[in-house]
Amino acid sequence: MNEIVSFGDWVRQRRKMLGLTQAALAKQVGCAVITIKKIEQEERRPSAQMAQLLADQLAIPQSLRDDFLKMGRGQFVPEISSSQEVLLPPAFLQHKETAARQAMPPFVTRQSELAWLAIHLEAALEGDGHVVFILGEAGRGKTRLMAEFARHTQESRTDLVVVEAHCYDQAGSGAPYMPFQDVLRSLTGDMEARWKSGNISRTQVLRLWDLLPHTIQALVELGPALVDTLIPGKPLL
Repeated sequence: MNEIVSFGDWVRQRRKMLGLTQAALAKQVGCAVITIKKIEQEERRPSAQMAQLLADQLAIPQSLRDDFLKMGRGQFVPEISSSQEVLLPPAFLQHKETAARQAMPPFVTRQSELAWLAIHLEAALEGDGHVVFILGEAGRGKTRLMAEFARHTQESRTDLVVVEAHCYDQAGSGAPYMPFQDVLRSLTGDMEARWKSGNISRTQVLRLWDLLPHTIQALVELGPALVDTLIPGKPLL
């Protein structure tokens, strides 16, 4: 593997590793193709916001993210080997036919609900966490509201990780454990079905994937009995 000697070099190596063209990366970040070209050629430095977006779209591991952002600002960072970035994003994000999902319809008329949820999130981040109920009849958009809230808050908060789970009242004797099973499966990389359904964003997938080494370590050390009980062992291996 090559040594990473500059920010533009890091962006270029990571982009190619993920199989992205400059045009594809520019579209994901929301900038012009020439901007990516100039960044890779060290002719331009990204803004702080663009550096964060590049870190997300290039799936820079959390352990290296601070170095990536510092290098983007032109600060000195000790030489980094690209071999440290061995955890590639999940395969379903690397296939064009899977990644090109059908666009979701515009999300409108729910700004007051999003603002209400944001108030509760702020309280939780300040140490006052509590349960929030979203009530409504079937088909009223409760799941979509939560998906949009998760997407919006993760775009504005780079340190926020969202995990979802579901309950079913007619799922048999194992129903009480289903939310815990859903959480554990998401934390251990089982996200493709949610991605295809449009209920989880690319940013959310990458942040959960970035936690995978830490999740597996905690699972092996603290909850090995959960393997092949609440989560299948073979995919985890």
